[in-house]
Amino acid sequence: MAGEVDLAMWLRSMQPELHAVAYGYVVTDTAVGLTATISAALAGPGISANVGAGFYHDHVFVPWERRLEAMAALRELNDA
Repeated sequence: MAGEVDLAMWLRSMQPELHAVAYGYVVTDTAVGLTATISAALAGPGISANVGAGFYHDHVFVPWERRLEAMAALRELNDA
């Protein structure tokens, strides 16, 4: 696709260094509140995040040094 950027290369060039978390499923336009739910789960432990919305899936970018905490917080959503 024209204009696509290699995500890994792009992330390595960013400062501060970020970690991308990709949702493991296709996100549809009926998934109302998904970003808010994920943002709230990360805000609880004070983890900043940026969301990149794509056509079929989204990515959440979190600080590299907090990536393990972010994954743990998101796994708690899955277990709820």
